[in-house]
Amino acid sequence: MKDYGKIAAFIAMIVWFAVTVYFGIWEGKFPSRQTHERELANWCKEMEYEGKVIKKYLDTANHYSRTILLVDSLGEGQSIIDNFDNSGFYDYVNAGDSIVKEKESLDVTVFRDGRDTVFNIRFEFQND
Repeated sequence: MKDYGKIAAFIAMIVWFAVTVYFGIWEGKFPSRQTHERELANWCKEMEYEGKVIKKYLDTANHYSRTILLVDSLGEGQSIIDNFDNSGFYDYVNAGDSIVKEKESLDVTVFRDGRDTVFNIRFEFQND
């Protein structure tokens, strides 16, 4: 004799999964990778900073976040966390460089040795 309770539970689980996938993916209820990239870009556009880089490091207390410490012309310090950018900005910038990022822009300009280099901040997640 078969265990109809287990069969019914298995069928209910399959139906629940199918409904979740349908409403989640086809109806757009789960955020897509592009949605996350767009949200990060909008958040970044709101940021504005200008100053001299004092230090860059991986912040072990904050999940190894890529962190840049700046000091502005008034001597005020500011931390910038750069975890999701794929432009190469974090790898390029060094202590002693000056950087500028204006509000409503995704461009960061790095000034070093009389030259300026512009990075367009990009948020592109990799598919695993």
